[in-house]
Amino acid sequence: MLCFPNLPQVLANGKVLWEGQSRTVIQLEGEVVVKIGHDLDHGEDALLSFIAEETPDVPIPKPLGTIVTKDMTYQFMTAIPGVTLDECWPRLSMDQKASICSQLNHMMSTLRRVPYVPSHPLGSISTPHLCADNRMRKRQCPHPLFTESEFNDFLVSRPFRRVSPGYARWIRSLLRNDHRIVLTHGDFHPRNIMVVAE
Repeated sequence: MLCFPNLPQVLANGKVLWEGQSRTVIQLEGEVVVKIGHDLDHGEDALLSFIAEETPDVPIPKPLGTIVTKDMTYQFMTAIPGVTLDECWPRLSMDQKASICSQLNHMMSTLRRVPYVPSHPLGSISTPHLCADNRMRKRQCPHPLFTESEFNDFLVSRPFRRVSPGYARWIRSLLRNDHRIVLTHGDFHPRNIMVVAE
């Protein structure tokens, strides 16, 4: 169980691993990392637990708890050892790069084999089960979505002011409604992949 009687001081003494406009990741004492931000997904703890249960061979952080204040969310989790892939990639040999690609392919294939139950809502696995559109600006659907068609309708809803309704309808007509729905990583990027040299 985590206990931080003086959280501001603990955060100040931590090591900043990553900092962006809306969130920061800090390593605290020991093997604890905290992600801090205004717009964090409150369902991430449930998602990490679900993935650990469904795909135990995919290495992911263990959720340790979340603190939500009126203007900030603090998500605590175990640290994954290693360095980020974007940091070490230039120094790796071709054999090491090929090995990492093979391992990542296996992990992503494992995630994408987790069966989707058609009666369950798309998006977050925790209540209120909302989908997010992060392409230009973050926005969430107003209610749970159950089909790809509903998801596509959400994607083209509320276009920018200069987009005509006819253009939005044309874009919607190009979107298929028959893809296989899979579990995947929403921010698959080298800075989010930890590598341990062997």
